Amino acid sequence: QLFLTVLNPAATRSHPERAREAFRQSFGQAHLDYTIYETQPHEALDPVVQRAHQDGFSAVVAAGGDGTVSALARALVHTSMPLGIVPLGHGNLVARELGIPLDTAGACQVLCQAPALIDLDVMQVEKQVFLSHISMGSYARLIANTPQPRKRRFGRLAYLWSIGYELWRQETWPFVITVDAQPHHNRASLVMVANVAMAGPLNLRWGPHISPHDHVLDVCIVKAKSPLDYVRLMRQLSARSPVQSSIITYLQARHDIVIEAPSAVPVRADGEVIGHTAVRIQMCPQTMTVLVPAKAASPKDPGSTSQERRHPDQIVRGCASRC
Repeated sequence: QLFLTVLNPAATRSHPERAREAFRQSFGQAHLDYTIYETQPHEALDPVVQRAHQDGFSAVVAAGGDGTVSALARALVHTSMPLGIVPLGHGNLVARELGIPLDTAGACQVLCQAPALIDLDVMQVEKQVFLSHISMGSYARLIANTPQPRKRRFGRLAYLWSIGYELWRQETWPFVITVDAQPHHNRASLVMVANVAMAGPLNLRWGPHISPHDHVLDVCIVKAKSPLDYVRLMRQLSARSPVQSSIITYLQARHDIVIEAPSAVPVRADGEVIGHTAVRIQMCPQTMTVLVPAKAASPKDPGSTSQERRHPDQIVRGCASRC
């Protein structure tokens, strides 16, 4: 096999020389051929992936955080190459969801030891695809107001100032959430569309019913305002079963979701702000192939209907045609 390993040196936990040494040891011992490509700030990765596809690489490995994973997924969705993940970021939500080890050597071993292939659903907004979360409201604003240099310097503590500011504001918005053509009116502090269950670095989960390969997108509507509300929310997210409550309610979509707000509320998707006020999200099932530990591969959702797997580009074009 021939791997293109895309290394993001700006990832929170990235130490490029240590990562290179881990690749040399793990891939070398397994006699796997690999090439390392080091990204530049704000670089578009589509041309890099296109060249890898033309040059006969068998897989592309994202060595970075969730932003790197998402950026490569957007490029790979137009190819037949699978995505490998070596998590070097802060949240590493996709890696944790899929059972990929968080240490560099362990993640490399997964790629070397006959990994399984799993087809993930993706969320499409216009021509971009996203893997984990799309949100509007306080959480999106909190992340947007925490600069990258502060995150690199202080890690998880970097968010404390932004969290305190959001708690002080106690702001909610009147959202219109249209799920598979059915409108719902909710005043909420946060609307989170979750394709993966992991909610952050503290092993909180938006719900154990949420899966990135169940052909469903889960809409989590959070109505918390006060600090006590958020304490109750944290307790609920740490529970083993989802509970509809005065703090959080759930909706599910099999086709598309439109979220609208009356003011310029930020829209955050996989770590970056992609717009304000409104967003339309398409569900694209079984679109992204990822290399995972063999034990992490699970059978197809029993409630889904079997279908012939199409080339990813066909699925993305099909989703886009309905926008």
